[in-house]
Amino acid sequence: MTEVPQNPLRISVVVIEWKPRGWLKGAVESILDQDYPAQVVVAKNAREPAVDTWLVSKGVSVIFCTDTEIGPKYAAGLAAATGEVVCLLEDDDRFLPGKLKRLALEFTTHRDLSMVHHGHRRFNIETSEHTVGPHIPDFNCSSMALRRRDLEDVMPRLVAHARKHASGVPEIPDTQLYYTFMALGKTMVQLPEPLTEIRYDPGAPSPIGLSRGYLELAKEIDELGGTGDRKEALTCLLGLYFSALMRTRGVEDPTGAAWADFKLLSTHRFGPLVPNMREVLCGSLHPFSPTLSRAVYSRFRRGSIDWINLRGSSP
Repeated sequence: MTEVPQNPLRISVVVIEWKPRGWLKGAVESILDQDYPAQVVVAKNAREPAVDTWLVSKGVSVIFCTDTEIGPKYAAGLAAATGEVVCLLEDDDRFLPGKLKRLALEFTTHRDLSMVHHGHRRFNIETSEHTVGPHIPDFNCSSMALRRRDLEDVMPRLVAHARKHASGVPEIPDTQLYYTFMALGKTMVQLPEPLTEIRYDPGAPSPIGLSRGYLELAKEIDELGGTGDRKEALTCLLGLYFSALMRTRGVEDPTGAAWADFKLLSTHRFGPLVPNMREVLCGSLHPFSPTLSRAVYSRFRRGSIDWINLRGSSP
């Protein structure tokens, strides 16, 4: 059984609401119902008098933002956070019981720890079924807890990346936080147990142009310097880029794949590519023949291809 530290670690939870969907109250309740105290800050765009009054009555700090992007919302919430550790939560997710106490133990025991990433449980809104989601390291901001001093260092990059969203680059704050922390050599821990529940909508389309988001982020990571951790993060991101590239319909500039090919050869790290090796090998042909690269991928991909910019799978 997890024990509460003798000197409780102060934790803040920054909750963001994308738009009113009737889920924010449930997300906040999952924090208030924890067996560990936390400061709660909500960053949102829309004013909802009934919900906002309820939040204030529960001691929640409410911040109204003009930015609609995720990164600036988290930045606004972080500015009001006072905890040594900050947890992130999106309004369509919920914390599972015991999460904050578990995190407090980790951060108290390991004083040099910068990030904890943990597993999650999925709630299927169509079937009302619960399943344990895959433990993808860079997945879902609601599955991350971060030392505030380190998060403050990284947040300007998160906001700057979000500004590119208007130009067609998908906003991927979870991936950016994870691999920026890795590239900077921060101490990170993976906990496989699910501590967050996310709403999983099988019919929701994935972000269009996700490969471009990974490529832009890889370029940002490449500019951080020449540390071994940076090379590890860069290699992982390029694997994700090629995976998204092969699953994206439409024409994409082959110069991006050419840059990725060159960077992969220069990192000399191929272990992180194993989960996406098929996509990497096929995608490496993209600079020479985009048509051939996708044809080879379609031939050797088992089952239907989950094209990431369309609802459903390929015919």
